Amino acid sequence: MFSKIKIFILVLCFFPGLGLNSLQAAWWDTNTIPEPPSTQQVDEEARTMADTKIEVSYYSSDLGIDEIKDFYSKELIGKEWKESEVYQNILNLPELKKKPKTEQFLAGNLVFEKGEQVLFINFLPQNVYGDQKTRFTLSRWNREIPKTPEINIPQIAQKPKKDVAPAYPGASLVGLEEDENLSVANYISQGAGIGEIAAFYKDNMRKYGWSLESEEPVEKAGLKDMKKYYFASETDCPECQASKLPLAAGAESIELLMGRQVYKNAGGDTCVVVFNQPVIPEAEAAGIGKMTNITVRYEKKTQ
Repeated sequence: MFSKIKIFILVLCFFPGLGLNSLQAAWWDTNTIPEPPSTQQVDEEARTMADTKIEVSYYSSDLGIDEIKDFYSKELIGKEWKESEVYQNILNLPELKKKPKTEQFLAGNLVFEKGEQVLFINFLPQNVYGDQKTRFTLSRWNREIPKTPEINIPQIAQKPKKDVAPAYPGASLVGLEEDENLSVANYISQGAGIGEIAAFYKDNMRKYGWSLESEEPVEKAGLKDMKKYYFASETDCPECQASKLPLAAGAESIELLMGRQVYKNAGGDTCVVVFNQPVIPEAEAAGIGKMTNITVRYEKKTQ
């Protein structure tokens, strides 16, 4: 299910509003896809997204969008195509209701399926070229996608000088601050669930001489709650109280999965491990690997 939704989202991201180009290739079996009257095919090309070949034809028509939609709805159903249930699931995502412009745009397109084939009909806004023509594309691909796209996250910092805590396997070290009594290492892990990562640290911190002192289990939190997670207590973070300012518009609705573990060792040093993972339903629906930020904050006892 996620793999099908993923390619829809990729197409929606890349094809709306494309200008006509000069690539010429006979990708379409024109006998299987009917063409509305007063409509001319002006270009065709092939693209590859997520290892899937997408065949695209560009059209210009004297008909209006509703007339073209009515034509395809009648003609394709008669040729054993059916309206896509997957696309309807996208339109019914609760998160989409919060974005009326996006919802309106998606609802204006058509998606059909026939066996393993998917046909996506995408309309540009009418009169966009000032000539009363309707421009639209027909994109077709095989709905089976071999693999989930991964985001390359480079390791941009060196290994911490103080080996105070384990690094989650496969995580990239993307930030590091160190001085004599303090170190803060930031990692990003892609693919693993935040619960798996939290369990890894609970199981392995003892090997570094740490004992778990307190824990905030993984749960949903708002963006405004982030700072308090990054210190053993709010008294360790004077700016936490001073920074209770209104968030930017829309930021209050951002949700994270967050958790925290506070450790002490025999010398009284503290190590706080914080995990946060943005809750992004669109990415989850697309099958894109989850990304978790892991922060390991070590403070040496000085008194």
